[in-house]
Amino acid sequence: FSYYPILSQTTDGEGDKGYLTMEYIQSKIQISEDQNFYICGPAVMTEKMMDQFEQLNIPEDNIFMEQFVSPATIDESQIPERSVTVTWQGESFSYKGRENLLAFLESQNQFIPYACRAGVCGSCKCRITGKYKSFSNSGLTKTEQKQGLALACVCYPEEDVKVELT
Repeated sequence: FSYYPILSQTTDGEGDKGYLTMEYIQSKIQISEDQNFYICGPAVMTEKMMDQFEQLNIPEDNIFMEQFVSPATIDESQIPERSVTVTWQGESFSYKGRENLLAFLESQNQFIPYACRAGVCGSCKCRITGKYKSFSNSGLTKTEQKQGLALACVCYPEEDVKVELT
């Protein structure tokens, strides 16, 4: 395990100063497809790094990323009230209101895993069939987004939906 801190600004002299780039990583280690990478930082950095890892054929499963994100506050009073049916684990529930799908399912005494409730951690990852509005994808990898996965804590149904854990 090798640890290389790099900060855009540093006052204590510990770690390198600057921005994380593939050139920086390659100056520290020899990169191979079987290594694991752990990166933590803002989306503007992590998304760029994911593109560069993809160009080097590093499997997405070998990249562990945590993003520093300040989720936008969602004003549920600005979300149109809906009357739809939410299907969860084969059971249908009448949804009327403005709640995100995680909160709604909890109000129906249904369990769905969660941690952050802000669309960052990815714990409430699910597949939603039907029309919905999502306010964040930052807790999902590019592959998961392409596979149609969503985060229940920041998704609001626009019509009847079916929610399934992956």
